[in-house]
Amino acid sequence: MAEYFYQGRNAEGRQVEGQLEAASQSALLQLLKRQSIIATRVEPVAKPTSKNIDLSALLSRYTQRKAKVSIDELIMFCRQMYALSRSGIPLMRAINGLADATRSPHLGEVLGDVSRILTQGSPLSTAFRSHPDVFNDLFIAMIRMGESTGRLDTAFQQLVSHLELEKD
Repeated sequence: MAEYFYQGRNAEGRQVEGQLEAASQSALLQLLKRQSIIATRVEPVAKPTSKNIDLSALLSRYTQRKAKVSIDELIMFCRQMYALSRSGIPLMRAINGLADATRSPHLGEVLGDVSRILTQGSPLSTAFRSHPDVFNDLFIAMIRMGESTGRLDTAFQQLVSHLELEKD
């Protein structure tokens, strides 16, 4: 039996991850399916063959998964979304463009996932809600208000002001 690292979404749509032992990758996928988890990433866990363990590789994998988006990156994202939505750029195009252009790998991944959720027909506030480590409740409420009033650009503008005050 081999050990596998997995990431996926549970029945509520929340991101989950962990390690499980299974006979094969397909057996692991069946096990996760029975637990109502849809796997988005599965990797075999390499077992060390000697006492020399590469701690830098282990730590870099951990820090990549736990990376945070800084308040400066959120301010820049909101400024860019304000400008793009104000100029009439379609939402999907704006999100995809910013996902590709951002310097933050974690924010790029989050925006890629937001784009995928939007493609499935969910509103922007719901897509942001699936990433509580990046978008807090106030952020989501402001976006929901912008969606309901048709003034998403104003919501992003107000978020810029709020985030700048929070930063100061």
